[in-house]
Amino acid sequence: MYFKPILTLGFIFCAAQPLYAQNVVVPDKYTEYLTRNVCTDAEKDTALEKCSEWVAVATCAMAYDDQVSEVEKLFSDEEMQKFRIKGEKQIPPTCEPMAKINLEMVILEKDLKLKNPMLSSNDRLTRWKNIVKQCMPKSKGSSIDEAQYELIIERLMDSPDFETLKKDKDTIAFIRVVMDSYAKKISNLKSATQSNKKEIDILRQIESTMPDIISPDVSLILLADEIQRGQYSTAQERMYSLDFSKLTTTQKDAILPFIEDASVRLWGNVKFQNSRCIKEDIKSAPSHPLNYLTRNPNHPSVTILLKAQIELWLKTCEYDKIANQLATIWNVQYKNDGMVKLMDEVIAWMETDADPSLTL
Repeated sequence: MYFKPILTLGFIFCAAQPLYAQNVVVPDKYTEYLTRNVCTDAEKDTALEKCSEWVAVATCAMAYDDQVSEVEKLFSDEEMQKFRIKGEKQIPPTCEPMAKINLEMVILEKDLKLKNPMLSSNDRLTRWKNIVKQCMPKSKGSSIDEAQYELIIERLMDSPDFETLKKDKDTIAFIRVVMDSYAKKISNLKSATQSNKKEIDILRQIESTMPDIISPDVSLILLADEIQRGQYSTAQERMYSLDFSKLTTTQKDAILPFIEDASVRLWGNVKFQNSRCIKEDIKSAPSHPLNYLTRNPNHPSVTILLKAQIELWLKTCEYDKIANQLATIWNVQYKNDGMVKLMDEVIAWMETDADPSLTL
């Protein structure tokens, strides 16, 4: 006499009513084992019923990923997808939300690999939108933990549906929630490159596909990361678009030392003489970190910073600012060899090529 058939028959007897009609709150691993046996022993005409029930039980018991290979080897990819789609509808509301969401994403991913996909484009978009809504924070607390955002957003952005989904207001709202969560989590900019690499990679992926929704505090994190990685050209470009006036005092205090320490590498080769003011092309320039750095005329790199700031203000035709800043720092640093050299450059340039408005 064989133990497995007896065990299976016993289970079938006990499960004469649907599994969730009993007072089962969350199926355990033993229940999953029993339903899996019923599924793998099922005849062709009952496999859909039995195996879809196994999908629901295994998902809720957090055993699906570990045990699915035992079932997959007995059925075709198309049959397995039918089991998943039907089983998803049988998952009870008491199940862990992330377990259900994970199965929904598996259904989306597996369908792409079928010769004849079972989901239409609209089906796929509807499913993704449903996942996103489940992940949004609720008034009584989020249905999923913030640590689980990573499991969803990476698969969302890697999906071929993302190009369409990124225009959906609910998807945009979810991505903003993820960004805000990561921005709060990455509180120490000095250790972020090592300690929060995964979060930073996701933020960069968001920026590459949806640059318009990147907030100043997220851009600040990416700036610190770029400076620490020695990506100085990229960091310079970011500083032209990052509006420092929208940052808090704490955020400014956190990032300015990074920029100060890297000032030689960021702006050591600036040629302000190459900048030109074309008034017809002037756009409203955001508040640049140089505006804050050169407020300290005693800073050891002030001449390098001032040179870079001259270039910045030349592009926006702000001659009064250039003159005032030169005078302010010269009054403090007139004995500094670097400042003397810079003033020689400025005077020589003004005599030969500068706009008369600056000379005036």
